Amino acid sequence: SKLIVIASKNKSGRMGDMMHIAKLSGVKVEVFEGTSMDLGVVCGKPYSVSVLSVIEPGNSNILKD
Repeated sequence: SKLIVIASKNKSGRMGDMMHIAKLSGVKVEVFEGTSMDLGVVCGKPYSVSVLSVIEPGNSNILKD
């Protein structure tokens, strides 16, 4: 994975663990300021998304600072 996006208000309570593992792996982390339902809506999904992984960014600029 090149990037993971974590919903700041998710029910899993595992955000710290995910951020720690990503740091150890050298994967960039972005925290989405919203609920997992909000992140699902942004992704165009009718369900909650607590974490998503960007494997291939395609033509987007999602990995740019």
